Amino acid sequence: MRKRWLLLGLCAALVAFIAVGCPGQEPDVGEDPGGDGEPVNKVEAITAQWEDSAHAMAVESAVARDGCLICHNADAFQAGATAVADVGGGDQADVPSADCETCHQDRGKEIKDSGITQTPYGQISFGSAALCASCHNGRGKGPDQSSAPHASVQLDMLIGIQGAEVEDHVYYSSAHAGISSSCNFCHMTDTDDDFASHTFAMSNDVVEEACGGCHEGLDTLNREAKGDFDGDGDVEGTQDEVEGLMESLESAINDELDGGSFETGHGQIIFTDSAGTEIDPPSEALYNAAWNLLFVRADGSRGIHNTTYTVQLLQQSLMQVTGEELPEADIR
Repeated sequence: MRKRWLLLGLCAALVAFIAVGCPGQEPDVGEDPGGDGEPVNKVEAITAQWEDSAHAMAVESAVARDGCLICHNADAFQAGATAVADVGGGDQADVPSADCETCHQDRGKEIKDSGITQTPYGQISFGSAALCASCHNGRGKGPDQSSAPHASVQLDMLIGIQGAEVEDHVYYSSAHAGISSSCNFCHMTDTDDDFASHTFAMSNDVVEEACGGCHEGLDTLNREAKGDFDGDGDVEGTQDEVEGLMESLESAINDELDGGSFETGHGQIIFTDSAGTEIDPPSEALYNAAWNLLFVRADGSRGIHNTTYTVQLLQQSLMQVTGEELPEADIR
């Protein structure tokens, strides 16, 4: 049973991206916005930001791997290719994971302008953020109790899907998913030099611009939570509450393993007992708890993308693993 304000048919208004001056375009030079007598070459400034972002950091094992390279290999993304052979094969290790052409020309531009993209969960309409959703999704769980969350589950978390859910519990998606051009609106705030940030990073320095339109007066990403979610007796910041739940859940999983451990490898969650012998299969509660813990970690926002769904997944898994209620916590 699931209550959804928003599933996969997300309709967001298009917000225009800036022209970044990719190859073939004239450089966009500002008129001394900093007041120091030196004009700002926006192409150079944006490129410098991009070079320091995760988008410029290619994962060598993925740029030349079938199924992975479409998001990790700039040439494959533009071709819509999922196999190395489709982009000529050979050594692709020097291909950047994403560059300006990836987002602003050809296939990337088409997705951004149309606001529609194909994901493992079907076609979605997501405004210009459809471009982000093309790759920032979790691919879904495998058919058995072994698969691990992919490291890019931001779309899933935002709209509240693909967590390991408890039957008959009502789960919620986030109002953030309904923001016009959702990802870009928050992660590409205007810089002092009059172009959208291409670090894509969130910090307290940009929180007023990114979040202030809805959360008036907010000066921190770690805004006060609407309850004591981790049950430690204090209502702390949302991210602190989520971290408290994550610590409690990890501890509960380790207690259940009684000296064993769990880790990810080759797209799977691997559980071992105290002797180092693999546990196959683990209990459903144990697997679901590990999935949810890794799912929240992979999202990376510590509850900001979708506070309620994040808290629900962690709280329900904690109760499933321990077999105990959380009487001191505000349950979602």
